[in-house]
Amino acid sequence: MRTIGLLDTIFKRDSELGYMFDVEMFVETANRVHMKKLVLDTCIAFLGRTISQSEFRVKNGKAFMKDELYYRLNVRPNKNMTASTFWETFVHKLIYDNECLIIQADDDDLLIADDFQHNEYAVFEDTFSNVTVKDYTFKRVFKQS
Repeated sequence: MRTIGLLDTIFKRDSELGYMFDVEMFVETANRVHMKKLVLDTCIAFLGRTISQSEFRVKNGKAFMKDELYYRLNVRPNKNMTASTFWETFVHKLIYDNECLIIQADDDDLLIADDFQHNEYAVFEDTFSNVTVKDYTFKRVFKQS
């Protein structure tokens, strides 16, 4: 009877070690995932800052429109973002979602869409509908051009 108790103790200890190994492996995996996300976010911030430090030049068009678009691309794309936060958000959406839609609102602000429906056509120009920016969904359809 004493040997069965000894065997129970040995097997119980092994199951506790197995449980500890599983927890340790889970924590190690979680740490690795966190570090990869941290590295990816650091690279996104670096790319966004690099793009925002670039100068976008606008050719063709009326002088006022050229100046306005130049200002939007290089200084302040919309009322809520600077160029650096705008381009960082652009790179973030591009890397995580593998696509990014920038629309021009009625007041000429450049906005990054959080969600949209891409309607592809063979002969006609592609369109984007159900475009959502933050909590606002546009009722109109945006053309690819």
